[in-house]
Amino acid sequence: MMHPLMCRLGIVLCVVCALWVRSRAQLDKTDFPAGITVSVLLSADSVVFAGTNGRGIFVTRDHGEHWTPVNEGLESTFIHAICCNGSTVFAGTEAGVSMSTNNGASWTSQNAGLNGKGVWSIAARNNSADDSVIYAGTWNGLYISSNHGRTWDTTRLSATTMPVCSIVAYKNYLYVATFAGGTYVSLTNGTTWKEIGVIEPEQKGNNGIVATYSLARVDTLVVAGTADGNLFYTSYRDPRFMRRDGGAQSITGHILLCLASRTGELFAGDWIGRVYVLRWNGSRWLSDVLQMGTDAVTAVAVDTAYVYAAVGSSLVRFHYPQSSAHQNQNEAKSELPTACVLDQNFPNPFNPSTTIRFTLPNAQQVRVSVYDILGNEVAELVNGVTDAGTHAVRFDPHGIPSGLYVCRLRAGTYSEIRKMLYVK
Repeated sequence: MMHPLMCRLGIVLCVVCALWVRSRAQLDKTDFPAGITVSVLLSADSVVFAGTNGRGIFVTRDHGEHWTPVNEGLESTFIHAICCNGSTVFAGTEAGVSMSTNNGASWTSQNAGLNGKGVWSIAARNNSADDSVIYAGTWNGLYISSNHGRTWDTTRLSATTMPVCSIVAYKNYLYVATFAGGTYVSLTNGTTWKEIGVIEPEQKGNNGIVATYSLARVDTLVVAGTADGNLFYTSYRDPRFMRRDGGAQSITGHILLCLASRTGELFAGDWIGRVYVLRWNGSRWLSDVLQMGTDAVTAVAVDTAYVYAAVGSSLVRFHYPQSSAHQNQNEAKSELPTACVLDQNFPNPFNPSTTIRFTLPNAQQVRVSVYDILGNEVAELVNGVTDAGTHAVRFDPHGIPSGLYVCRLRAGTYSEIRKMLYVK
């Protein structure tokens, strides 16, 4: 007699093809022009900027549905970095710094004191609404402007041979990463600097940090993605980087090329088309994986609904709503879902892991389990009272064969299943 779960599933061979198409449909290729390499992405309020190698800057105001070039006045169309200071946008280009006060509709050059240097990283301090301090990283060190970029002055890291590839400025702390010369922190607005290293969780000694490709801020943490695929972090009160704890020595073993963040979450793009979503729970990082393609992820950005990634010569997006735990309380009340939903896992087919997302209209007892095609439970992913909102869990199959599996969500009287294909 056939197991009752088998009867309910109605599994047939053609399901394999349907699974593949559905999972691919979740990853959208927007109408961004094909064949253009995106070097930097920035999400600011309801606008996303995309800087390119040779085609200038594009902007979208509808979550990536439509992209418009905004290049009037740009001195160079090779864009390396973009940042916002209030309503002002700054772009680091091959010819210096360009500034826009109208969301990119027009640009003016702001290069006095940079002496024709290309700008590879740029950041605004944003300590207050009228803060006008901007930092620019060049191939020959770091420069500072105290007047919204009208003039630039040297710092103690200027006129060096260290290319400044990433900058994080927050309150009185300034962090700067260089491709090969180390990572530095300044508490004096660039007047004095201290090189920072790393403390491994398993040992107490200091070690040098390998080449850092990108820095980002997640709440009160500064995070560094490195050339050996590791993630390091520090708090502002402790100017030392620490290796990511919790599991393997590295996230991917592949270069972490870019980082982006939103409240409570970090997004890290690597050399083999993956974006890692990491959440800080106060003592360790919890992670999901989004497979965005097979080429290198050269830029990543996030807004409240989507992850945007530059993968090879394509710009794609993935629907990844912000966790309800990190949304504004008033927004969460007005945007709570009205029904339970179990999304299709992604990626699918999958190897080595996949992410399962589900939505709840209110807090309730939830159980999320995975079964084989005979109805045997192979994993229990969630079992307990879960808050309203959208949640994600990761399924890492261990010791089970390739084949078709079923994810089942039970929430109160609600029950739903999704079919998943595990391919070794």
